[in-house]
Amino acid sequence: MKKIILTVLISSLTLSLLFAQKSQRIAYIDSEYILENMPEYVEAQANLNEKISKWQQVLNAKKNEVEQLKADLNNQKALLTKELILDKEEDISIKETELQELQKTYFGPNGDLFFMRKQLVKPIQDQMYNAVKEIADSKKYDFVFDKTSDLIMLYSNNAYDISELVLNSISRSKRKDEMETRRAVISGNQASTRPNNQVAEESDEEVKSTVAEDREAAKIAREEQQKAIIAEKQKQREEQRQKVIAQREENLKKREEAKQAALKKKETESATKTTDSKITKKIKQPADSIKVALTDTLKVEKDSLTPQQRAILDRQQKKEAQQKAIQEQREKALKEREALRKKNNN
Repeated sequence: MKKIILTVLISSLTLSLLFAQKSQRIAYIDSEYILENMPEYVEAQANLNEKISKWQQVLNAKKNEVEQLKADLNNQKALLTKELILDKEEDISIKETELQELQKTYFGPNGDLFFMRKQLVKPIQDQMYNAVKEIADSKKYDFVFDKTSDLIMLYSNNAYDISELVLNSISRSKRKDEMETRRAVISGNQASTRPNNQVAEESDEEVKSTVAEDREAAKIAREEQQKAIIAEKQKQREEQRQKVIAQREENLKKREEAKQAALKKKETESATKTTDSKITKKIKQPADSIKVALTDTLKVEKDSLTPQQRAILDRQQKKEAQQKAIQEQREKALKEREALRKKNNN
């Protein structure tokens, strides 16, 4: 009995799920096919691809320039001084920073590509999505999938493809907008006494002219907005470049100051060594010269010395006097030992 009840429950649940699934309506679209059949999208995508190609050429040129600078530095490094190597490495670093900033400007999260796609492509994509929503509401579809999205569709029945319906809906919307514009123009000219056919012809011409003017105005507005964005990006790049140049000049200034300080220190040490060498030569004269130096001639030379040189000379003279006294004491001790030895032998 329990098995029968369980079987009935499972069957009921399965049937309810099947009925629930049958009540759902599903369709799909091919967004690539729809967009490729929209002239405005094809034109916008062509303009976008042209811009991307130009930007990529600029980036490739700058990248090649950086690679060439690196290759030249590697080839010349053995012949360059340390300062020149640092300068060239800093130039390469600046070029690499400019390349990274330019790449962000073109293809970054808020770059030129993002804004151009938003201006040119997104409005057209919105038309497609609005048409899909309108059809889904009218046909009571629960789900509408995109065949070209990341969703994996192993099989799709063409009967559920509503791409043509979407294209027709977009075309009807355009014609409807044009008709409304035409009616507005005709209603404004109803007071005219001219024949109706002439009014209709002129109205058609006015509608076409108005639509063309609106498109041209929209195109000019987009171009002006794009120019403003590009100008702002160029301003930011120039400010960044000026900062890098200022930092580089500051580094060069610091390096030059350090170089001058080291050179000045080296010159001072060299002058001190030269002075000490001259004093040492004067001090290391033969004994006869030292005796003569104690005369009036030495007095004149000593008076012409600087205090530092005079102090060195005095220290040398004291040292020689001490050595002389030690030598005399040593000789005296030797004589005393020799006399004592002779006395003991006798």
